[in-house]
Amino acid sequence: MTVTTVKIESLLTNLRKSQLTGISFEPESLALTLEFTLGNEGKVIKMQFFQLIHLVMSKEIDENDGCFFVGDVSLTPVSDGGKEILSSLLYRFRERDGTIATYPQHSLFHFHLEGGVCIEAVCGEWELLS
Repeated sequence: MTVTTVKIESLLTNLRKSQLTGISFEPESLALTLEFTLGNEGKVIKMQFFQLIHLVMSKEIDENDGCFFVGDVSLTPVSDGGKEILSSLLYRFRERDGTIATYPQHSLFHFHLEGGVCIEAVCGEWELLS
């Protein structure tokens, strides 16, 4: 997805004012969908991440109604094939041409969210659905 830096910063600013109200994962296509609700306005923002190669989610054990505050969030292009993020995983990646690589040779994105739930995802593509 080609999105300008200004639009990404505007999106991240809105997400920091929102609550995470939905998380869904499609195991067959390795797609993650996150749904955010923005304040009293009730505006819904959905993001979908495709071609996931790394996903970590965690939350503290508590009684929660499934609505999580968003503290900090970032979405950055990964220029080094994910070397810094993926080096501790110690597994190889099969490229589209069939070769095996220590790190993917195509462009990636790193999404990081901290708040009532923590999410870290490295993906090949992402899309803003609403």
